Amino acid sequence: MENRVEGGQVVSLAPTFSLAAGQRARGQFSSPAREKTNALGKFHMRTEDFQGLEEQVVQKGLCTACGLCVGACPSGCLEWDMEQEEPYLSGECLACGICGLACPGALIPLPLLEKKFFGRARAQEEEYLGVYTALLRGHAKDESLRRASASGGMTSALLIYAMEQGLIDAAVLAGMDQQRPWRTLPLLARTPDEIRKAAGSKYQLCPSLAGLKQAKPGEKLAVVGLPCQVHGLRKLAASGEAEGLSNNIVFILGLFCGANTSYRVTEHVIGEFSDVRLEDITKLVYRGGRDSQDIKLLCTDGSVTTISNLDRVSNYLWLIRDRCRMCPDWTAELADISLGDIFAGGQEGPWKKIPHWNGFIVRSQKGGELVEHARQAGAIAVGPLEEAAFYGNIGFESKKHGAVYNLQQRSRHGWPTPDFGCQFNWRHRKRAPFRIDLTE
Repeated sequence: MENRVEGGQVVSLAPTFSLAAGQRARGQFSSPAREKTNALGKFHMRTEDFQGLEEQVVQKGLCTACGLCVGACPSGCLEWDMEQEEPYLSGECLACGICGLACPGALIPLPLLEKKFFGRARAQEEEYLGVYTALLRGHAKDESLRRASASGGMTSALLIYAMEQGLIDAAVLAGMDQQRPWRTLPLLARTPDEIRKAAGSKYQLCPSLAGLKQAKPGEKLAVVGLPCQVHGLRKLAASGEAEGLSNNIVFILGLFCGANTSYRVTEHVIGEFSDVRLEDITKLVYRGGRDSQDIKLLCTDGSVTTISNLDRVSNYLWLIRDRCRMCPDWTAELADISLGDIFAGGQEGPWKKIPHWNGFIVRSQKGGELVEHARQAGAIAVGPLEEAAFYGNIGFESKKHGAVYNLQQRSRHGWPTPDFGCQFNWRHRKRAPFRIDLTE
């Protein structure tokens, strides 16, 4: 599908939706995973049971904390330990092997998955961004939603539009723990209001795909996930197992991600840069304020404490989850639509973001259809964005240069590393200056 932008509007996107929900109930599968033949060959682990996954992934430090093993387990025998940030066996394992099939920790065949879900391999000019049909900028037309979000509110606006149009029944998101408001929890949002309340970035691990176990049979789902979570969802769908669950996932919205950290890092930053006690926090906003990227802590006495973005980042950079240091996917390259910030890049440096706008990438046909229909309905504003705007920021450098270098060095020394089914090059890339016309 070819898309273009004329006069700041997307045109030539497919005009109608054709999205079918799966007929089989969640958790049903056609045959034991170890006996299943599928298109991904050696890139699916044939683990007999959860113990095999634990030995091959968790104990080797390759778990991404995506939560999919918990969310996809047909017997419901897996749970997520929010303190240790890893899955554990809570009941009898039926040895179906689905957790190993779906796991994005050790084996992620990016080229094969691209061909399966996008119908082609990436072109040379798509080396850094993956397969796409359009590079765009945009924001929610609902100004309150736009201002409440970390960037332009595009993710929330698309979800709310899809829900109000009956395209989805629920959305899998990262939420915040009501009992410990500085901690994340998986959230299955079934109303637009729940989507609104979950808006905003969470710079903390959240096994949000564990929330899939809350889905009802036949519910049409959208999933918002980080690159590793999108990898797992695509692996599960390609495996042919748990088809009821995979077929019910209508849209996958991927978030740009430079790395992630434990809840312990958030607690460390609060303790190091404020006098606020954790038990006094009623709400944490990672990027609060009108044009701010700073942390805002709302407390029981009504006070608001600010921790600067620079202080947060200066700690986060050294306390990244180790598996994140080996992930070369910056823009969620297997999603239907990928969304994130627009950073000023060469204009004002890699730290400065352009407030209240999203940069986003349309990859699949149904992703393009969703964007165009939401634009026509007045839910979002859309305009063109040149390729250079996606480069030259800290997330790009972390993934496309730093992670690739780490992969090569660790492999050379025989350390456990994920296999992405292809070779990456961390060569330098000249930063091109760019100017963004924000005229609507």
